[in-house]
Amino acid sequence: MLAAVISMGPHLDEFLLSKDDLMAVGASHARDVHAVCNDVAAMIFPSAISPPTEAMISAVTNKLVALVADIETRLQVDDLNSSSGIPTTWPLLAQSGFLRDPGLIDYMLARVAEDRLENMIITPEQPLPSQLLDHADAHIADAAQALLAADSLHRRARGFTYQALRPELLHQLCWRLVAAIEVGGGQRDVAVIANARALLSDYDESRTAQAAAHKLTHFLGDQWQAALLDPKTAGLHLYVANMAKTLEIDHDHVLHLICIGSAAPLSVMLCAAGVDAEQAMAAVYQFNGFALTPRDIALFDRGFLQLDQDAAKAEVRRWAYERGQYLMFPHIGKSSA
Repeated sequence: MLAAVISMGPHLDEFLLSKDDLMAVGASHARDVHAVCNDVAAMIFPSAISPPTEAMISAVTNKLVALVADIETRLQVDDLNSSSGIPTTWPLLAQSGFLRDPGLIDYMLARVAEDRLENMIITPEQPLPSQLLDHADAHIADAAQALLAADSLHRRARGFTYQALRPELLHQLCWRLVAAIEVGGGQRDVAVIANARALLSDYDESRTAQAAAHKLTHFLGDQWQAALLDPKTAGLHLYVANMAKTLEIDHDHVLHLICIGSAAPLSVMLCAAGVDAEQAMAAVYQFNGFALTPRDIALFDRGFLQLDQDAAKAEVRRWAYERGQYLMFPHIGKSSA
């Protein structure tokens, strides 16, 4: 997966040996330029109208490298290649095909989308989670505190990225790394296995931003709906969690649909959620800003008021079904959303 880095897998030693040869480095990267786009676009977006940009692919690659390195560090792997920044297990993971796992790449793409969308929201000094810290309901106050902690720079910084993983992905990636470490060392490593078990036992899904946000949307009553439907007031995590709950679709799927490069999917979701035209247009502008094209505006003006809410709900459910099919059967299903 992600040819910009993975393609170095079987040739990593050769690449590092020639790292001082400008011609060799230039040629290696030049060969990868189109392979990167073609590889990822064909795999993740087989029918994409707008294939992922090289900037997006680079961001996914960097996050994936950091994630693998963070888990390696917790497993006490001492021989990380500090000069290249590439974890020691990376070549084996690449050769095994694990880094092509659709669920893993879907997760990384969602984190890239999350970063981009967060940069587009200017939250007030006291966003909704902060206002809920002193709430009389202890469940709400605890969830607000967990959300703010999970979203802090400390928890999201290098070294802690694995803490935001979904449980199934963390288990899968952790044991793949254990296997890669043992294969590289040529023997069973009891210490690494013990560290892996310790890492997994310390993990708490409730401390992730997604879980805390969904807990908040569960406990908050209808009187908070107006705030939850305003991305500036709610913040990205709560806004997306509320949309996911309302539409009964996956949290990361909402992020993908908002960040897909067109305002149309978000407009349909907002209609399905029962948002009025004025508030919907405000949200569309919030997440697209100056990138909003005249075509997007014209589509919204012509179509939003004509959309039927039930039809919009059915369409969103179809997107969710197709995405689920693709993630389970990537070589058969092809998602249009």
